Amino acid sequence: FFVQRMMMRKSIEHPFGIGPGQVEIYMADYFGDALASNATHNSYIRVWVENGLLSLFCFGGFLLCSLWLGMKLSLSRWRHTELSAVAFSVLCSYVLVGFVIDTIHWRQLWITCGIILALGVMYAADGAQRPRNIDAKTG
Repeated sequence: FFVQRMMMRKSIEHPFGIGPGQVEIYMADYFGDALASNATHNSYIRVWVENGLLSLFCFGGFLLCSLWLGMKLSLSRWRHTELSAVAFSVLCSYVLVGFVIDTIHWRQLWITCGIILALGVMYAADGAQRPRNIDAKTG
């Protein structure tokens, strides 16, 4: 976790980021070429260091909105509930794995977000029924 702490300090020094893709270059300068392949191993710290705090909020907000939509679609009764549940579960795993691996460059992260957004458009177009609240009196 030394690299993550070091990068968090770097992000405080550069609130607007050090530039996209610059983490590896900074690491090569700091450690020498032998360890140039070191990275933050945390997608959120990487976004923060490379692009600044505003980008971290935008990235986090996008993921949270995608997670919320995926959960909403998974809990709704409509023709693609199962697919929604699978996409939501996969996205949850990518978001959690992002704390220990740089998932920002994983195509499947963005594809999964795209699937959830497309399912949201289909849900809106279908006019799907929302789950009803079950009243204790009616069972």
